[in-house]
Parts: sequence; C-alpha cells; structure tokens
Amino acid sequence: MMFSISYLSKSQYDDYPAQELLIQSEISRRFAVLKLNGVDYKFSWSSDLITPEISELSNSYLFIGIDQNCILINNDSHKVFELDYFYCEYIQLFDKLVVFSEMQLIIISMQNGVLLDTVNLDDTYEDFQVCENEITINLSNGGTSQYVLY
Repeated sequence: MMFSISYLSKSQYDDYPAQELLIQSEISRRFAVLKLNGVDYKFSWSSDLITPEISELSNSYLFIGIDQNCILINNDSHKVFELDYFYCEYIQLFDKLVVFSEMQLIIISMQNGVLLDTVNLDDTYEDFQVCENEITINLSNGGTSQYVLY
C-alpha cells in the first residue's frame, strides 16, 4: 500500500478537489491531504499540537487517528469508515481492530470493515492490558471493564 500525507494551508485545502474526511469544522486549524494508491482524501483537525496517527493495518486497511476522530479506509473498495468517538488509541488483535475512545470500546472486523460491537464504558478510559483474547480496560475512577474477543 502506498500512501503519503501533505499539509496544506486553509485556502489550499478549500480549493483542493478531493473527498473530504471528517468534515471541516469551524475550529479546524490544521489541514492535510492523504494520497492513497491514486486516490486523494482531505481532512482537517483542530489541534496545533498533534499530528495524525497513520498506520497501515494490512494490505487492505489504513487507519488514521486524529483529535477526537478516527478513520478506517479500505484500500481495495475505498470504503471509508469514520468514527466520531473521542479517539484515544487502538490495537489490532487477531482479525479485529479494537478502538479505545474516551467512553467506548469499538470492535471492527478487519476481514470486511464491519462494526462488530460497541461497548459503553462506565467511566473515562485510562489504559488497557491484553491477556490472550481478553482485554482489561482501566478506567479513571479506578474501576475496570472486561471484553472477550472471540
């Protein structure tokens, strides 16, 4: 999978002819174009202090985490799956993408990009541990939540 990212000014972004991911908000201050195997996508975010986390998950998927959002792009079909869940981090376990957000755990199939499960957390996400197929999520109130991947 071949991809590159270029940063743009707001006026360049506004004039750039590409599919827009994460529709620009009034508070967007950073702008970029992602070139993925001949297809251009543009996206924006609000923080000057962070850059997008971009990872090739397989030959078929590219993951982008930025600000409060994350995006999963299928390189074969160019299907875009956007999550607006106050993104924190992700892991890939077995054939699943596990996205940790501030108040939810999101499970996506890496075989077909389908949303498999969404679990509401009792409090704010802090971190996690994995033991075999079980995920333990530590919460800011000192509690934990368990999730078993099948």
